[in-house]
Amino acid sequence: MSDSVRQLIINKIDARLKTILVTNGYATNIGQSVYDWRAESLEEANLPALIYRDTSTTTEISTLASFTHTMPVYLLAVVASDTPMSIIRSIIADIDKAIGTITDGYPGESWSGLALLTQRMGDESGVEIDEKKYAGCQMTMMVTFRTRGWDDYTQI
Repeated sequence: MSDSVRQLIINKIDARLKTILVTNGYATNIGQSVYDWRAESLEEANLPALIYRDTSTTTEISTLASFTHTMPVYLLAVVASDTPMSIIRSIIADIDKAIGTITDGYPGESWSGLALLTQRMGDESGVEIDEKKYAGCQMTMMVTFRTRGWDDYTQI
C-alpha cells in the first residue's frame, strides 16, 4: 500500500530540511543531522541536530466526501550550549527559507501540492533536553491538507 497523505507530507518535510547546507546557499549545515521523532538522548557528538515531530492532528469534515486535517509539526534545533545566539538565529532563518523554497513548480509550503497551507506559528529559544542544558530553538508550523473522507491515502 502507498503512504498516507500525512506521511507523504512528512517525507517532503524531511527531504527539505536535509537540504539546509552551506553548499545549497544556507548559512548553516543543520541539514546534516535531521531526525524524525528521535528518541535517543542527544550527546555533544550528535550536535547540531534538527528533530521534527508531528503530533495530534485535528480533523474537520469539509463536505460529506472530504476531511480537512491540520497537523502541527514541531521543529527542535539543538546545538551545543556555547553556540552563539547569532548561529541559532541563522538556523531559524535557514528553516524559514527551506520551508518557503519553490519545488516541483509549487510554493514550498504546499509540499509539492500535498498541503493547502503551511503556517509558521512562532519560535522559542532556549532548550533543555534530558536534564542537560543545550542551546537551540523550537519552531512550530501547522500544515493543513485535505483527504477524501475516511480515506487518508487519497488527497483531494
